[in-house]
Amino acid sequence: MKLTNRRPVRLLTVLLSILFFALSGCSETDKVEKTSDTADSSTSTQENTPTKTTGQTTDNSTTETGKPDKKMSVRVYFTMSENETHYLPGPFLVSVHRRVPATLGVAKAAITALLEGPTARETAKGMGSNIPDDTRLHGISIEDGIATIDFSASFESGGGSLSMFARLAAVVYTATQFPTVDKVQFELDGKPITVFSGEGILLEEPVGREDYHDILPPVFLDTPAWGAPAHNPARVTGISNVFEGTVQITLVAADGTELAHTFTTATCGTGCWGTFKKTIPYKVAKKQKGTLTVWEESAKDGSKINVRSHPVLLTPAK
Repeated sequence: MKLTNRRPVRLLTVLLSILFFALSGCSETDKVEKTSDTADSSTSTQENTPTKTTGQTTDNSTTETGKPDKKMSVRVYFTMSENETHYLPGPFLVSVHRRVPATLGVAKAAITALLEGPTARETAKGMGSNIPDDTRLHGISIEDGIATIDFSASFESGGGSLSMFARLAAVVYTATQFPTVDKVQFELDGKPITVFSGEGILLEEPVGREDYHDILPPVFLDTPAWGAPAHNPARVTGISNVFEGTVQITLVAADGTELAHTFTTATCGTGCWGTFKKTIPYKVAKKQKGTLTVWEESAKDGSKINVRSHPVLLTPAK
């Protein structure tokens, strides 16, 4: 009888032990899952739409109020009077940095920022927009690499072939910064257009960046855009039509110290347009304004010609 009475007690002890360890295990698992959820909620928002952009970043930094500042960087394209010559009168396109609220509709956000035009400070530097102030964006759709952009009829108001080509180029370059957009089809008040404005510009087919090389300076700096963070290392990209495709690059700190001087070779040169890119590491102790300059070295006397400079924000390497 003693053995019979002790066996239930021993069995109960074993069951209680198993239950204790099971509850302990559940508690640890729950702790890990909550930690993971917290980590996920603090990561940057990811683009999951066909209109995500190369070079576009989402900034979820914290403001003074402690709330996330969810914005993204895009580029808009204005014209700028700089380094014109008798055979290249200009003005030329310039790539400009903009921060806009983070959104899935990045193409629409960029075009909307373009329509807002340059700031007063940018205007003082010689920038301008050829798009009429009362132009409205009705909508954008993207399919098979073609962005169909519908503007109000005022988009073609005014006159002058340079103004017309420049406004078309500004829209095309702004839209095609995104990898899913190769070309642009224009509409006015919902109707496709094949002849643009009184200048008679043919738009029978979608147009791309290569259709507006005449609006570019011989050395066109695309990224970093005017006023953009240079990041570290800086990733410099652009397009040029210069002798042997050789593009010189310098990066200068706020106090005038030269941080880097290098060169790169475009994919084509001497009578043809080619793309160029270069990664440039640099050292600064703190965030500061700097200047990134690209140019062609004169084959005649070694002087700087076809110069384009962008103010940029320099940051210490991580």
